[in-house]
Amino acid sequence: GIYYYCNIASPVVIDNKTIKFIDYDLDLRIFPDNSYKILDKSEYEYHKRIMKYPADLQEVLKFKLKELIGRFNNKDVPFDKELIKTYETRYNFYKSIN
Repeated sequence: GIYYYCNIASPVVIDNKTIKFIDYDLDLRIFPDNSYKILDKSEYEYHKRIMKYPADLQEVLKFKLKELIGRFNNKDVPFDKELIKTYETRYNFYKSIN
């Protein structure tokens, strides 16, 4: 089955050939039986406290986590299994000709 592991993170910034982003520790793990679990809540709470995340950032992170769960529930990208099968088929084709 297909497993998903999604991080809630800042947008990527490329600075002088360096890729930078902030991982906010909130992770969503989705299992083949369509159940899911929010991971690392305690790490998020710890870093929120010591890094003093502002209230507006905390609201954005909560919203984005809910939005990600909604995308999963609606089978939107990247959770569309047919789309994933299409990409897997393409990958296997290109892998076989190299």
